[in-house]
Amino acid sequence: MARRIRNKSKLAGKYVVKRKKTKVELEKDAITRQKELFYWGKAITGAIAGFLGVTLFRLVGWWMLLYMILVWFGFPWILSFGFFRFQYDKDNWSWKEILKEGAGIFFLTFMLVSTIFHTIMYYHIFPL
Repeated sequence: MARRIRNKSKLAGKYVVKRKKTKVELEKDAITRQKELFYWGKAITGAIAGFLGVTLFRLVGWWMLLYMILVWFGFPWILSFGFFRFQYDKDNWSWKEILKEGAGIFFLTFMLVSTIFHTIMYYHIFPL
């Protein structure tokens, strides 16, 4: 009896039932992919903006804060409508969706990258 149960459990994992996704599931997957893409786009944008602010523009202090805020609130519009060209639902669209998605990761990557490269430049660890 125990042998038969063991054999059934081995066969149970071999068969996968495939089914087609419904239209609603496909739309939810597309929205999720769009949000993830926008999230990681803002993460990369934050790192690049922090790097350029320290190395290329040599910003420190209040000017760096002003630069971060301008890029933080300005670049998502270019990223959303210019680069990715996302299609938004006109009935449910809100400008808050563009700004709030990935705001924390932008700030985190901006601060980490700008702090690291400012420290490297200040202490002349690597000449940039």
